[in-house]
Amino acid sequence: MDRVRGQTSDLDADITVHDARSVAPTYEARMREADAAAKRSQANAVIWFRVVGASITVYVAVPAQDRVLVRSLGGGSGKPSSATLEAAALVVRDVIRALGQGATVGELRGERDATDVQPPPPLYFCAEPACWDRASPLALTSPARPSQAPTFVSAAGWGLVRTRDASKVMHALELRLGARYERLFATAALTLGAIDVERVTERADLLVRRHSLALSAGATRVLSRDVTIDVGLTAGAVTFVRATRSLAPAFVPTETRAHTRLLAGPEARLSCAMARTVAVVATLGVDAILDPPRFEVVEVPGRSGVYGLASLQPRLSIGIEWSSSNFR
Repeated sequence: MDRVRGQTSDLDADITVHDARSVAPTYEARMREADAAAKRSQANAVIWFRVVGASITVYVAVPAQDRVLVRSLGGGSGKPSSATLEAAALVVRDVIRALGQGATVGELRGERDATDVQPPPPLYFCAEPACWDRASPLALTSPARPSQAPTFVSAAGWGLVRTRDASKVMHALELRLGARYERLFATAALTLGAIDVERVTERADLLVRRHSLALSAGATRVLSRDVTIDVGLTAGAVTFVRATRSLAPAFVPTETRAHTRLLAGPEARLSCAMARTVAVVATLGVDAILDPPRFEVVEVPGRSGVYGLASLQPRLSIGIEWSSSNFR
């Protein structure tokens, strides 16, 4: 482990070491142990070693990707040589570095054969110190495997928007459709607002609804096996539908009018996987409205009520997200 600590000291990763007295005899049992260990410690990968004579077999299980990597190093009788120990530490370093860069590691679990042995790439047969720095995360991925396909997602939820300097908020139904590719995402969001009723004068109510259509794009950061956070920017259009309601015969309601404005702002989405393809999401954002409308209701000449909208409108929504591939 001293070699591993030395090779990974400059990486942004937390490594927890457990003393495993024995390795499960079968491949399936090892994978079950790895899944349990990852869930218990919220680890992105579980790495363990098996030493037989002078050879070392490095096992890497990545439960979130449902993938496994096996590398056999050295051979013969006696104890592992210094070059074999250093090569094993380099495998660990490259795995951690590859996962940190969002790469896939090893091969899908279902593709492993009964022998449970995968020859190491030629890179790791080099025992000279000058060769060790040439270890690359690319050597850890399956060379014939195509790149990861995009994942399509959809979501539905209920949101709250504070549109003006008041304690009241507007309610809205929020629908989303988008795609994810590795650590990037892009979504389209449609919100359909409920009616906000404001008593602006003694003889009239003002009815306002807020609808929006916006595009969001950004990057995803993995916080744990089940929890991720999306951070990005949103841009689109928002429409405020205005109408009046008479409370007295002397007041004649005005016709319904729609006022459309541009919006833009930051957005963050926290996602917690509840099942393989279902997650609970919470969205927090701020919409900057360009030239927000100001509604005025004139009851009689000289008497009117004003409904003003804020230029910065914070919003919060809670919903359910569905994915075309596994969250876990």
